[in-house]
Amino acid sequence: MYIIRKSFELLYDYLKSVIFAVTKNDPEKAHEVFVMFCRALYKAKLDKAFFDYPKNTEFKRFEFSNAAGFNKNAEIPPYVLYYLGFNRAVIGSVTGEPYGGNSRPRCQRYEATQSIVNRLGLPSEGAQKVAQRLLRYEASPIPLTINFAATPTKKWDQITEDLLSTIQIMKNVKKVDRFELNISCPNVSSSAEYEIEALDEILSSVCDKLEDKKFFLKISPDVDKEYANRIVLSAQKYKIAGFVIANTTKRYVKKYIPQSLWAGGASGKAVYQYSTDTQRLFENIIEKNNFPQKIIACGGIDSVKKVKERLSSVALGIQIYTPFVFYGPKIIRSIKTEDADRRMETG
Repeated sequence: MYIIRKSFELLYDYLKSVIFAVTKNDPEKAHEVFVMFCRALYKAKLDKAFFDYPKNTEFKRFEFSNAAGFNKNAEIPPYVLYYLGFNRAVIGSVTGEPYGGNSRPRCQRYEATQSIVNRLGLPSEGAQKVAQRLLRYEASPIPLTINFAATPTKKWDQITEDLLSTIQIMKNVKKVDRFELNISCPNVSSSAEYEIEALDEILSSVCDKLEDKKFFLKISPDVDKEYANRIVLSAQKYKIAGFVIANTTKRYVKKYIPQSLWAGGASGKAVYQYSTDTQRLFENIIEKNNFPQKIIACGGIDSVKKVKERLSSVALGIQIYTPFVFYGPKIIRSIKTEDADRRMETG
């Protein structure tokens, strides 16, 4: 199997350049090709042969999962994610009702700086269809997190009901033990940085329906200290388990995003420093008040060095998406085996 994996990594590097060239005007198509490949391997029972990498025990106690957006509609089976090296799978963002998102193209890829700007606008097949797809797979070998958001067509007075419908549909899917509310999507008005007062009303209703499921909030890297303090206090009030930090940023650094065709959310290296700074801000508030909330680090984490920078006594794991686009499946091995990371850093 080692020979198969290594051969595939070499092939991936070659195919990536071809696929990137073909999908230059619509980068989203490249991810669709990867999803189809994963599904084909799963059906042929070859996912383990291609993806099952050795695990470094140094990070054994921490969570490694894909970030939201990587597997929006659960089209990649959980077993494939497990063999890729993840010990938790994130599904979503899932919306209560089907929604097509913004018109395509809606992604820009910056290969030279390993960054992406997207304005997808929360496309989703809807909670019912996503749940049905998960139920058709073999039982997941890893726990599942449902990242969810309000259907963008909903008005403010409909948002809570929409979110509750997603919880009701998804919470009985086997291995779903956590929900992650996306309150930070920069591409839709209904889900972008909820005002604290309105969010309090939503959290009160949502937390009542979660029963034994853990609940996290996905935070924007563009929040200020005042917002951070207030959202942490809200989390304490409603016994929310923690935060995913962070989503994409609306602040562009020219070094990484020299120009953009539209306003959207920047990820990859373009968001790493912002997400790290926001994580530190939340960690300081949590530690200062001796609160129990935990953090899942997300945003541009692409090496062992950055993993170590982001893991802490408050951070229980990391999420990856954009670095996977540029490095492919070897990104997991590079993080979980030190010698592979050194080769990637120098190569």
